[in-house]
Amino acid sequence: MKNHLHLTALALLSLMTLSIASKAYGEETSAQPSTPRTVEKWDRVVCIQTVESPQNKTGRLCSAFLIAKKERLFLVTAGHASAETTGESRVLYLDPSGQSQWVTLNSLVPVSANPWQRHPTSDLAIAELIRREGNSIYLDHFKQLAFDFERLAIDEPARLTPIVSAGFPHGLGTTPKLSAIAVPGHTVSRELPAKTEWGVEPIIFSSPALAQGTSGGPAVQVNKDPNDFKIVGMYIGVMSDQTGGKLSKLVPARIIHQAIESAR
Repeated sequence: MKNHLHLTALALLSLMTLSIASKAYGEETSAQPSTPRTVEKWDRVVCIQTVESPQNKTGRLCSAFLIAKKERLFLVTAGHASAETTGESRVLYLDPSGQSQWVTLNSLVPVSANPWQRHPTSDLAIAELIRREGNSIYLDHFKQLAFDFERLAIDEPARLTPIVSAGFPHGLGTTPKLSAIAVPGHTVSRELPAKTEWGVEPIIFSSPALAQGTSGGPAVQVNKDPNDFKIVGMYIGVMSDQTGGKLSKLVPARIIHQAIESAR
């Protein structure tokens, strides 16, 4: 039980508290049609920023990414991170022309509804983005930034698969110009069962251990051809013990694939 509680606490720490510098992004209505360019994989990763104390300009953030399945568009992040968001949370992103932008979460999802569909046994949440009056420019941007559904690996990656995990550890890269941190590493395990408060969760362990704020970021398999890649998992936290040794924890991409495939 002690170990179980320790792992849960460490997962929650991966959603970080930070100082908000939101004024640098200007008004939400500033988004304009953009000229498409070749978008790096890492520039497709977005940040969800939630203000907790406007007076002290403090808040919390997590990483996230977008998946396009035909005409449907999904925002994907860690389950524990989604629980900290509100309708006023800001989705910070780099538009296809390379400009930093933001939009509130409630501008992207159905009105007066919790947008997050939490996975019952994995630390995963997805929210379908809905086109409605006033948000078309943001949906158009996100459509260009989204990873295609077929990029989600359904096969288990082999141990020592080279990966890059992308996100915003310690809030790095969140002020304009938005720039996700990309950390190279490797998977170090096959899928292993891990006990959580919601049941037994399949986990892929990887190295190196990443800092808080990266939760919800994708782990992308690295190949010689930069256009030939798969998302193998999503970072959700770290496992550590009293020796100080740490490993990163990934939700397998097949779980994300299944969740989107069956999304209501």
